[in-house]
Amino acid sequence: MTSPQDRGRPYDSLAPAPVLARTGQDEPGQLRAELEGLRRAMESRATIDLARGIMMDRLTITAQESWEVLVEISQRSNTKLRHVAHALVHTVSDKEQLPAGVDAAYADAVRRWTGRRGSGGS
Repeated sequence: MTSPQDRGRPYDSLAPAPVLARTGQDEPGQLRAELEGLRRAMESRATIDLARGIMMDRLTITAQESWEVLVEISQRSNTKLRHVAHALVHTVSDKEQLPAGVDAAYADAVRRWTGRRGSGGS
């Protein structure tokens, strides 16, 4: 049996969770947060692509592998990927050092990826 409030949206129970979340009282707030996240992603995209290019050049790896390396560095250093990319780009453009946690994760990733290349790949 459906309640009076359920009759207005009979298919809500079949909708995926993100759709259900958007039907709540704070829909404008959720939309603003989603918009801000999309803006941040668009702004980060160029920096991430530059960082991928740096990794491709330094490690002689493919575009997909460069993404995997950046994700690995991000996860191992517990640093947002966009921050890892920003730091990596600035090591080239401004001759800055990587932050300590990112530096260690970067060194580990370089060792792993150069080891894979030396052993015939994965």
